[in-house]
Amino acid sequence: MPSTSLLATEPKRLSDLLRYHVPAYSLDQGSLAASAAALEFGTPLALAADASGAFVPWVPGASDSTGTVVALSGSQSAVKAAAQPILVIARHATVVASAIEWPAGANPTQKTAALAALATRGLIARQGA
Repeated sequence: MPSTSLLATEPKRLSDLLRYHVPAYSLDQGSLAASAAALEFGTPLALAADASGAFVPWVPGASDSTGTVVALSGSQSAVKAAAQPILVIARHATVVASAIEWPAGANPTQKTAALAALATRGLIARQGA
């Protein structure tokens, strides 16, 4: 009888992504703009093009503000037609590189640029951090 692993169905947790942070400094509460897609922990975030200050999922190759990664999602969120609160990993933290939820279609060059943008904010991605 084949055994079934319970680990395969265990939900992702923030601790799967975040390895080091300063709670009162690294994490911010923000607003996630209305979204057509659910977000996982570690989704790269950009600022909305409408200058509202709300976060949106990063759009690789975009020429407006949505094309520049500024943070990582520190919470999961469902699809909603209105803005919703979100925890963001904004600065001075170490994350597991393989736990970052890259958008479909992001190529290696775009990922490298996104990691460099995060590094300017003190967000360091390491394998097996």
